[in-house]
Amino acid sequence: FYCSLVFAGSGHNLPPADTERLAITNPLIATGIVLFDSWICNTDRHELNLHFDESKGAVTLIDHGIALFGGA
Repeated sequence: FYCSLVFAGSGHNLPPADTERLAITNPLIATGIVLFDSWICNTDRHELNLHFDESKGAVTLIDHGIALFGGA
């Protein structure tokens, strides 16, 4: 079973994450994301399924059924 949540309160999609800025301002978190995605075999991490709020230093990973060998 799958569910979908909209993280933006307005019902619109979140803007693409500035992944370069994330890597510059918080390299430990950026490295952790790469390691985590490698561990769970997620080959679909990109700026549209990652949310980075630089003002709060908050990072949210948004995932789907492709991880953990869920893809073809």
